[in-house]
Amino acid sequence: MELIDVDKVTASCSGIKTNCIIKRSKEKLPAMLEGSTGPIIRAVASLDNSQILTPTYPTVYTNIANSTNFRYNKTLYYWINDNYLYIPNVEWDACRLQALFDDDITFYNCPEDGSPCSLAQDRDMPVPDYLFGEIEQLALKELITTGSIPTDGADDSQNVLR
Repeated sequence: MELIDVDKVTASCSGIKTNCIIKRSKEKLPAMLEGSTGPIIRAVASLDNSQILTPTYPTVYTNIANSTNFRYNKTLYYWINDNYLYIPNVEWDACRLQALFDDDITFYNCPEDGSPCSLAQDRDMPVPDYLFGEIEQLALKELITTGSIPTDGADDSQNVLR
C-alpha cells in the first residue's frame, strides 16, 4: 500500500505533543472480513517484512506517545480509522498489508502500466521436473487411501461391545 504524509488532526491524534510524522494509506482500504475483534489482519509490515507493526487505536497511541518513557519505545504501531491505514513515526513510502479481503484487490497486485495480471495457475511452477512424478504418486496415494476406508461391518451378534 502506498503511504502519504498527513497531519495529527487527520489521524485523530491531536493530543500528541512531540514531533510525530504520521503516514496514511493513499487509498481507502478494501473491505475486509470481520472477526470478533475487528478486521482480520495477519500483518502490517515494511515492504521487506523486516519490521512488523503492532495494532493499536489513536487514543491509545496518543497516551503512549505522551508518556515519559516513549523515547525508549522502539515498537512501531498502526491503526485503522475511516477505512484508512495510519502508521506513525516511519519514513516509508509504502507498506505491506496481509489480510483477508472481501473486495477485489487485483488493482494492488497488477502493474501500473495497464498490462493485465497473469493468473497464478498460468505461471511457471518452481519445482524441478523430476519431482513431478513423485508429487503425482503421493497425491494419488492420498486420494486412493481416503477412498478405500472400509465401512463398518454388519452386526453379527458376535460383537464384544454389545
